[in-house]
Amino acid sequence: MKPLYILGMFIFAVSMLNLIRICVFSILSDWYDIKRHNAGKKTSKYRAFVSVIVPAHNERAVLERCLMSIYASSYKNFEVIVVDDGSRDNTAQFAHYLRVKHNLKNFHVIRREQNAGKASAINYGILKHAKGSIVVAMDADCTINTDALGRGIKYFSDRSV
Repeated sequence: MKPLYILGMFIFAVSMLNLIRICVFSILSDWYDIKRHNAGKKTSKYRAFVSVIVPAHNERAVLERCLMSIYASSYKNFEVIVVDDGSRDNTAQFAHYLRVKHNLKNFHVIRREQNAGKASAINYGILKHAKGSIVVAMDADCTINTDALGRGIKYFSDRSV
């Protein structure tokens, strides 16, 4: 009977150690997650000027939603360059209308008569008009999260990047 008692106590002790281990890991993993989450919220003092290039070919229907998401950004040191790449739906005129309607600052519209493709439109916007030290290319049918620019820019404060 005594060996069963000792075996039972041994199993009980191992079970208690495992329970303590699980509790410690749970607490530490939560602490680690909170620490990582808060680290992402730290604001960097790095404020590079960003050029956001939006190539657009027949994108009038989605352009306003795209631009409003960019201008809702918490990072404010940027310009937006819409490159209308030979659209037939008056995308450039609509972009000019949106500038006035929403009082968009640092906003440029470039109209190219011939469609040369997305890559060509982005390169044209970068080479001929972008003033930023960082360039972000964004499709006109996309939206961007309000903290995406700021979170992305902070990595460029590191000289090794």
